[in-house]
This record gives sequence, structure tokens and C-alpha cells, in this order.
Amino acid sequence: MQENILENLERGFITCTILCDLSKAFDTIDHDVLLWKLNNFFRIRGLPLKLLASYLQGRQLYTVIDDCTSTTLNITQGVPQGSSLGSLLFAHYINDLPSKTKLTPTLFADDTVISISGSNSTELQSIVNTELEKVNEWLHFNKLSLNYSKTSYMIASRKNNQLTDFNVKINDKTITRKTCVKYLGVFIDDKLPWSNHIAYLENKLSRSVGLFYRIHQYLSDSALKSLYFSFVYVHLQFAIGAWGWCRHNDLKPIKCITQQDN
Repeated sequence: MQENILENLERGFITCTILCDLSKAFDTIDHDVLLWKLNNFFRIRGLPLKLLASYLQGRQLYTVIDDCTSTTLNITQGVPQGSSLGSLLFAHYINDLPSKTKLTPTLFADDTVISISGSNSTELQSIVNTELEKVNEWLHFNKLSLNYSKTSYMIASRKNNQLTDFNVKINDKTITRKTCVKYLGVFIDDKLPWSNHIAYLENKLSRSVGLFYRIHQYLSDSALKSLYFSFVYVHLQFAIGAWGWCRHNDLKPIKCITQQDN
């Protein structure tokens, strides 16, 4: 996603990136549609397909409030969240989306990002809105739905201030435009300065500084080292390949905090 935006900025192109929020994505997967895709797209047949069918089907649901128990209903949708197969089955379920649109999807479980670039903002807006209708049709056909209020888009361009009239709609609903979006725990700015993510890290790591200051005299060096890797190092390493190349001055707040920890 980052490389795509950077490459288009270098070429002078405009990139429109839409972050789709799927409503209760894991809970709305249709079992029959999923099994059909596993059979026809991935050639999973015979006993393996029956095994997956038995894993999904035959589950039941009921509710208990005080001494009252509801009737039992069969579950015909959804994959068990938190299970070893939940995310994998969802990935197979949504895997054919890229073939239905000119937009370029980045798929990670139910965190779906689609983008497209162009040199002319008017043409790009038209393509985006046309292709989003195709995406919406695919979602409807596959019994998935967008949460329009939480779906947003970002425009990355060297001339971003000239694109104030850029509008994106899905199913006649206007999508919110943002200058910074959060994707998989990383804050991405429309011109990739990473200032918002650096500020996020600074705030998160500052709490660790206070923690270390209060407890350092009570713990051994090995215990403090374990806490450092748990509360500091993991945040510094997460997606560092994307944000770690930003300017030296922008990284100063992070360096100051980590020096205090040391």
C-alpha cells in the first residue's frame, strides 16, 4: 500500500485509497456460498470438503436470561472467530473480489483496502465511483455489507489542496474523506510524512517511560529487559519497514523516549 502511494506520488499521479469496513464480516459468511467457492475456486472436494462442511454446519444457538431459555436455532452463517480456520476461511471467501473490479485490493482478513490512481482527478473520481458500485454488488451477492459510516477514503497527491471537490459515493451514500487513516495499527498520512504515527508512538511509549521510572529500582535487569521488549520494543518494530525511513528530525521524539528508557 505504501509503495503504491509513493510510486504514484513520484509519477505525479493521484491515488485514491478506500478503507472498507465490512459489517460483522466473520458473522455473515454464508456457509453454502463458502463451500461452493472452496469447491469451484480452490478444488477442495470429496472428504476434505465434507470435513470443512461438518466444521461449519450443525452448530446451534440459544440464549438464557435468568431462568428463561430461548428456542434453539441452527447457525447457517459465520465462521467461529478466534478459531484456527476463521481468518483462513474468510480469506478464501473474499479472494475473488480482485477479479470483479479495476480497483486494486489489499486484503488482510476483513481489513480490505482498495485503491486506484490516475493523472486526472475528474476521470479518477468517475472510475472510483463506478468501480465501487461493482464492489458493492459483489458484496451484496456474497451476502456481505459495508458499514458506510465507518468506511473512509484518502487522497494522496502532490496537489492535494486542489482536490477539495473530490467525492466518493457507494450506493448513493457519501463516504468520509480523511487526511490520515489507520490500517492494521499504523497511521498513514496522505503524503506519507508519518507524523501521526510518530505522535501515536510517542504517546504510547511515554507511558512506558513512567512505568520504568516507578519500578526500575525494584526489579532486576533481566526483568526490566523483559518489560522493555513487552512494552517498548514490540511497538518500535511493528511496521518499522514502512514508517522507519522518515526524516531524522521526525524521529527525534522516539529516540528521546527510548534513550530515557535506557
